[in-house]
Amino acid sequence: MPKITALVDGFNLYHSLQETPAYHKYKWLDIHKLLTTYFPVGIEKIFYFTSPTPWDLDKVARHKVFIRALESTGIEAVYGKFKDRDRRCPHCKTNYRSREEKQTDVSIALTLFRLAYQGEFDTAVLVTGDSDQLPSFKEVHKCFPGLHLGVVLPIGREAAELKTESDFYIRIKERILAKCLFPPRITLSDGTILKCPKEWL
Repeated sequence: MPKITALVDGFNLYHSLQETPAYHKYKWLDIHKLLTTYFPVGIEKIFYFTSPTPWDLDKVARHKVFIRALESTGIEAVYGKFKDRDRRCPHCKTNYRSREEKQTDVSIALTLFRLAYQGEFDTAVLVTGDSDQLPSFKEVHKCFPGLHLGVVLPIGREAAELKTESDFYIRIKERILAKCLFPPRITLSDGTILKCPKEWL
C-alpha cells in the first residue's frame, strides 16, 4: 500500500474558487474527502497551509470555522502570515502599500523536504495552481529519486512548469467539488456545532 502525504496550498485553492462567482458555493470544501476521492488508498497525512487576513475580521471568523472543520477530519493546519509591503505604481508613480502572503511557500518546501528525508511518504501530492514549488520538487527528485511527486490542480489553474517536474497531475473537476462539501452543520466530538458561513451558501 502506498504512503501518501498531501500538502495543500490553501491560499491558492481558495482563490481558484473565489475568482469565479459560480464556484463560491464550493468554499465549504471537505478537503479530506476531496483528496480521498482522488486517492482512495494510502493517504496518511494532509497538511493545510494558510494565512489569516487580520485586516478583515469577518473573513477571519469564517476562516477559523473552516479550519476547525478541516481539523475535525484530521488535517493539520500550518500558518503563515501577511506582511505589508511598500510598492510604487509604474504608471502614475504613486507610492502605495499592499499586503503580501509570507512564509507559506517556504513552509511547504521545508515540510516536503523534511518528510522526504524522514521517509514519511512514498508519494507526496501538492494541491496548488502555481509553480512556486518547482525548485523543491527538483531537489526532492534529485535527493530522493525513489519518491513520487504529484500535483492536484485547483479548478481553472495550470502550474505548467511544475507539471513538467511532476510524476503525475490531476485536475480537480467541478462535479467532484460538488460531491465533497461538508454538511451545512458539523457537530464536533466536544459538542461544538460548526455552521457553513452564510456567505458561502
